[in-house]
Amino acid sequence: MSENHQRTRLHTNGAWGSRAVWAVFLAGPVGIAAADTYLALGDSLAFGYSTFFDTPQNFGDNGYVSRFADHLAGVRGTRPEVVNFAVPGESVEEFFAGSGFGYLYNRNYFDLAAPLDGPLTTQAELLAGVLAEHESGARTITNVTVQIGVNDLFQLADTPGFFDQSLGSQLAAVNAALVDIVGGVDAMLSDIRASAPGADVRVVGYYNPFAILPSDPLSPLADLATSPLNDSLRATALANGASFVDVFDLFAGRESELTRILTIDALGDANIHPTEAGYDVLADAIIAVPAPSAMVIFGLGVACSTRRRR
Repeated sequence: MSENHQRTRLHTNGAWGSRAVWAVFLAGPVGIAAADTYLALGDSLAFGYSTFFDTPQNFGDNGYVSRFADHLAGVRGTRPEVVNFAVPGESVEEFFAGSGFGYLYNRNYFDLAAPLDGPLTTQAELLAGVLAEHESGARTITNVTVQIGVNDLFQLADTPGFFDQSLGSQLAAVNAALVDIVGGVDAMLSDIRASAPGADVRVVGYYNPFAILPSDPLSPLADLATSPLNDSLRATALANGASFVDVFDLFAGRESELTRILTIDALGDANIHPTEAGYDVLADAIIAVPAPSAMVIFGLGVACSTRRRR
């Protein structure tokens, strides 16, 4: 998202050994437990980011994730353990290869009070760890939300000369990027389904905050790019027995109320992130979407177990 313009590569992409990976879990509230777990994955919207200075380092129990967890508590009588691995600025590519400075916000990766030595782990590696815990019976993953993909398109727009191309050439580049986005999201969803076939998995789509800023260079492309991204995420979700949460129309015409797009974040970009009211709308949309039927989940879980990949 807009923080892509702020990216600095702060760590290498090498994977930790298993001992270091588990040290991350034992250091924070994602420690081994048999309690129900709500797992959140994705980018800044999934993390609950607001502004550069007003988003403290935390474990990600904010934004729509916190609200959805509270809803689950009201339904079940017990609030699930929230495990949020989302990283501000994360793209699908970086989900597997490593993140930029955004990992500093999420204490599941880095604690400013107790810095860790060596290269940081990736969101995909932390996902593999909790899936292994689920398979061993150490935890029960009951709910998963995934919101990722738009940062790949922002990174594409940051490519030198991108806006010198015709709109047709830009859209062709977007469509090519969507192929990689779909492949990555399909991989993470199939892994989740293979390990936790009974989990309620919901993939959250995106809104277009630039509709209110026609003079922004991204505005002409935003509508044309966001809709195919949402269509791709919807198809990938349904193919993996997950629900899709469509939020595009919920924000249309309410951009100044539900997003921070009319304000400038720390490094000079329009802030595309939700206001607190916007996070309320996202949470309500997630809550309103019915879970896929048990039979569909079971059938896809069996199928996914034969095509698992990392």
